[in-house]
Amino acid sequence: MKVLFDFGKQRTIGQAALFYVCHLLIAVVSAGLAGTVAGAHAHGASAHTVASSAGQLVALIYSGAVCVSVIMQRNLSYKYYALLGLVLPAAMMFGALGGLVIPTFLTARPWAREDAPLTGREIASRTFVARTPGGPFGRKSPITR
Repeated sequence: MKVLFDFGKQRTIGQAALFYVCHLLIAVVSAGLAGTVAGAHAHGASAHTVASSAGQLVALIYSGAVCVSVIMQRNLSYKYYALLGLVLPAAMMFGALGGLVIPTFLTARPWAREDAPLTGREIASRTFVARTPGGPFGRKSPITR
């Protein structure tokens, strides 16, 4: 279960398909519950419309949240946030069925992390200081010349 919510994990195609199906199931159940609650509180013939809109809103929010989580956890550059412009309309038209396709694709991309900016920890681990006997700048002290 922990692997399912590890949005930064590099997945194979099979793991990505399982990721998609499980998150689709979560989104459908959540949207169904929201639609049921919203429809129960609506009056008259508008109950069906209110329930449908509530379910669609939950699918939209869930798809957007999963996409942002994948982008943040994989430490992708800011340009990937433009994909929300595709995820949100897909979620509006097709619900979570269409809204989860792009986040699933991002989890299965093997080269998605390479073009990401470095985090502070990665910068600190890649800082190169010359380790010479004379000091960090490679100068020898007057005693050792």
